Amino acid sequence: MSNKNSNTELDLNSDKFIQETIEALKKLDKEEREHYQFLSKAVLKCYFEENNRAVVTISKGLGQTFTLISVNADDHQTNRILSDTSDAVGFGHSHPRSQRPELLN
Repeated sequence: MSNKNSNTELDLNSDKFIQETIEALKKLDKEEREHYQFLSKAVLKCYFEENNRAVVTISKGLGQTFTLISVNADDHQTNRILSDTSDAVGFGHSHPRSQRPELLN
């Protein structure tokens, strides 16, 4: 987790990430922007509220490779979140094409 008390200033006019994000958001329709806003706020809470954790899954297609990005979660917590999610949606714990996910934190 980053230092929330950092004195680093964020220049919204020159920060490349901010500018790239603004340009990308301009390309989204209203519903996509609303969804992105909801997702962004939920993920940001994980950086500021100690008990909030997230695992974002990026898939390149059904049965293809995927990436897991954990937020405020170590490997054990990430595995627990995935297990609980699997239980909640009614999937078993094994998958014939299982692979070790790539965790980016």
